[in-house]
Amino acid sequence: QALDACPQIGVLLPCNVVVRETDDGVTVEVMDPGLMASITGDPAIEPLAAEVRELINNALAQLN
Repeated sequence: QALDACPQIGVLLPCNVVVRETDDGVTVEVMDPGLMASITGDPAIEPLAAEVRELINNALAQLN
């Protein structure tokens, strides 16, 4: 969907996820899709970024 709306976003895909061990346990970090949308400057990407952000947040919530 993102590529259809804005072909230039392809260089920013896929969404990066980092899983690393810390002294307190495991940390999971994810790039905010809204940041990628803002880089493109294309408002057509914003609704998709919001949808992906919600999916990522739901996945992260399952880790707690």
